[in-house]
Amino acid sequence: MLEGYKVITVTHNTIHTGDIGKYLIVTEELSQSLQDLKVQHSIDELLYLNTCNRAMYFLYSKSNLSKAFTENFLKSINPKINQDDLEKVDSYEGGDAIQHLYEVASSINSLVIGEREIFRQLREAYDFCNKESLSGDFIRIAMRTCVEVAKEVYANTGIGEKRVSVVSLAMEKLRQGKIDPNAKVLVIGAGQTNKLACKFLAKQG
Repeated sequence: MLEGYKVITVTHNTIHTGDIGKYLIVTEELSQSLQDLKVQHSIDELLYLNTCNRAMYFLYSKSNLSKAFTENFLKSINPKINQDDLEKVDSYEGGDAIQHLYEVASSINSLVIGEREIFRQLREAYDFCNKESLSGDFIRIAMRTCVEVAKEVYANTGIGEKRVSVVSLAMEKLRQGKIDPNAKVLVIGAGQTNKLACKFLAKQG
């Protein structure tokens, strides 16, 4: 059972965040694109997570996670991915894949260690994939234990003592710059990070 779990991912640890878009599924028909990936690569279950700092494909499949499998998988997402791009990809299998999932959920693998936003993003990604029948019992079991581990990490270690996030640190930097409260702010993009930043800006008047 355990050997069926696989992770294919790129994060801020190995790539400039501006290049993560190369590994994302960019389409309005996300569910159909993920279904096509499952069929094309004989994947039993699939969980897809994308954030400003990572693209992660958590799979359950009987196929071996070989370099050829990873290359074919990513090139079916983006045919322009080259050898240099592939070298920046991390892949995990079996227990290592589960451990990586735990580290993501508990923010150990985050750009800002201890931030809790990734936990919410992972739960939302799972809810979407579960609703669209992309995932099944194997990923459900992995997520159930993942939630338990993440909660234990936040509750019983010092990692969650300070409520930090990419947004909170950016806004603190903005405050230090003593920006004129009447200044106009141009927000580029409509991701979750920018939505939270806008809420903060509105709260500050």
